[in-house]
Amino acid sequence: MSAATTIAMTGTTMRNATIRARALFASSLRPCGPLDPAQIRAAIEGTLAKLGDTGCLSAVAQEYGDYPESAARRMRWALSVVGTA
Repeated sequence: MSAATTIAMTGTTMRNATIRARALFASSLRPCGPLDPAQIRAAIEGTLAKLGDTGCLSAVAQEYGDYPESAARRMRWALSVVGTA
């Protein structure tokens, strides 16, 4: 695999993880106790189906505008959960 292919694949993977984190952030799932990977995937898929990536991004922006400190905590949680699920 060429370096350009590796970089492109890494960029795609990072973009997909970002989209999933936004969707998890915008979902109704809350960071309370251990979460089953199936719950996490269902929350992400359901939120993406309902809002799309643009709607998830809007929800994230709204939350950061209204409650920046709690939004930052929630996004850290979403990023870590997406990384493990």
